[in-house]
Amino acid sequence: MIATVGEAFADNLAFQEDIHHMATKHDMADVRRDVATKQDMADVRRDMVTKADLHALEVRLMVRLGGLIIAIAGVTVAAVRLLS
Repeated sequence: MIATVGEAFADNLAFQEDIHHMATKHDMADVRRDVATKQDMADVRRDMVTKADLHALEVRLMVRLGGLIIAIAGVTVAAVRLLS
């Protein structure tokens, strides 16, 4: 009985090694500073690119590419006519 009480008491004691591994107030402040807030998450969501944004970009690129192809074809036809 006495050994059991002694073991239970010993299990609840903090030794010097245990105390060295405990987090300090400074450590906890660092953790709180590194945690993302709801505002941080809202900012990330606001800055995210949506599928609609990607589709609009794709359309703009296709229009520009089509314009370049037409321009190159026009320059080529004009050069051929000029040289012949």
